[in-house]
Amino acid sequence: MNPLIRLKQFEEKHRKRLTTFVRIFIGLLFIFSAIAKLFPIEIFEKQLIDISKQPGLLFEFTNWCDVRWWSRTIISIELFIGISLLAPYFLKRFFIPISILLLLAFISHLVLQINITGNIGNCGCMGGWLPMTPLEAIIKNVITITLLIYVFSKGNDNETLPIYFHICGFTTVILFTILNSKWTEKCCCDDKKTTFFNERINLLELKVDSLNLILSNMHFSDSISENIFPPKHTTITSISEFHDFTNFVFNGEKIKSQIDLGVSMVIIANPDCDHCQELASIIAKLKIGKTKKVFILFFNPDETEEEFLKKQINSFIKTTSLNAPYTILSSNLQYVKLLGNAIAPPRLVILKNGTVQYECIENNDLNLNEIKKLMY
Repeated sequence: MNPLIRLKQFEEKHRKRLTTFVRIFIGLLFIFSAIAKLFPIEIFEKQLIDISKQPGLLFEFTNWCDVRWWSRTIISIELFIGISLLAPYFLKRFFIPISILLLLAFISHLVLQINITGNIGNCGCMGGWLPMTPLEAIIKNVITITLLIYVFSKGNDNETLPIYFHICGFTTVILFTILNSKWTEKCCCDDKKTTFFNERINLLELKVDSLNLILSNMHFSDSISENIFPPKHTTITSISEFHDFTNFVFNGEKIKSQIDLGVSMVIIANPDCDHCQELASIIAKLKIGKTKKVFILFFNPDETEEEFLKKQINSFIKTTSLNAPYTILSSNLQYVKLLGNAIAPPRLVILKNGTVQYECIENNDLNLNEIKKLMY
């Protein structure tokens, strides 16, 4: 007998079971995708920010002030659709069509992204749990749409459930999303205000330095200028994103240091990240820390207990031989903002009086000659 005929007979015989299995599988896929974005939600928010920076339909659609609303809305809708697909109610009238439309919209965005930037980066559909390239996400979505069409054409639909059950379910999902996403992040508007005042203070310092220079060149006011305007050896020329980090740990002791003064190297790393350890080992061999300032900002991705995290950091320092002042980032939001254009750690930045002179993300284009030129 023809294999296609056998397959058709098998499908007709087990159609109800197959449609039920496919429907539940896709529902669980939506639920998994939503939960992967929710924990931690900051990773997903950064992916949305990265998307908004790329040319295309979604260019500048969000920022750090508004992304909290976008992320929680997307997760809530995805979680609600996943839960609704588990039950055979209003499937053909609403849930299967809306699921297909959402997947088609996402495919359109991914195709445009590949045409503009190439098949690179994490699409974000599975959060940080299961990174997928845009092409991999397109293949997954095409398969999912095919299965949804099969359920739509062959499955049964039950519309006896009152619609207010779905309304109550959607409300519950929204509350679950908000209550489990640690909504404690500070709006970027606060960061802008802080930056504004820091820039005003910096501008005032520059004016004082200029006045000091003028007075010092006037023969009759040398002593006055020294008393009223004491000379400053180094001036911050720019407020960097690392400006507020002043407390560090070095050789087990707490120290204070200013990143934006002079030449500094900053490394954002995860203590148990192989790529981070590889980068730190390379930097350690340059022995930069003996002449210039090197800082490490460690991220705690799994919210590890502090004592265990310190053991990981000590192991990192021992393995890489990079013994530099370090601090532990206080939140996921702080971490994802400091990653900048990097999808994942490590990120290396060289600053001169707060101005970025060199940047390397994820060990790509690591230019040791340029690093030596800037740091020696």
